[in-house]
Amino acid sequence: MRDRHRYAFSLVEVMVAVAALSIFSILISRVWLVLVRDMPASMRLVARAGTMLEAVEQVHQDMAKARALPSAYGLYATDDNDLLMDLGEEVVLYRYSEDVLTRSIIGPEGLQQTRQWYLPDASFRWNMWTDGDRAYAVELRTHLIYRHRQRHIRLPNAYVFFLTRPAEEMAR
Repeated sequence: MRDRHRYAFSLVEVMVAVAALSIFSILISRVWLVLVRDMPASMRLVARAGTMLEAVEQVHQDMAKARALPSAYGLYATDDNDLLMDLGEEVVLYRYSEDVLTRSIIGPEGLQQTRQWYLPDASFRWNMWTDGDRAYAVELRTHLIYRHRQRHIRLPNAYVFFLTRPAEEMAR
């Protein structure tokens, strides 16, 4: 007659297996949370940062061409949400409103939108640096909000772009 207990597990072996499985499950759940929740959130943040940098680069390119930073032009004025740049042949208007930054050219027909950047969970603000009544630089402050578990982490950045002045103007 065969020994029936030969193929069974003892109570101690079952308890050790359950304890090992519990510890293994806890370790795997941490890795799973990172893969399912934190990695996609990080990838979205990287994509938003890339979009923000594209917008900042466009502002930088326009500032390199700018002749002046007018406080007003036609119906438009530079304020917390609007920024005007006189590029010589055209005047550019940057407008930040409700997570969208828009670059437009002010023409005889009104605004002609040329680019638009969607910036959710972000802020895009500028401040004019002036010397008397003339603006000579734009300070650009940006931030992204990274939502990590129950916290919101603010990732700030700042840029300053100066007007390029002709040599005779710098000699004064």
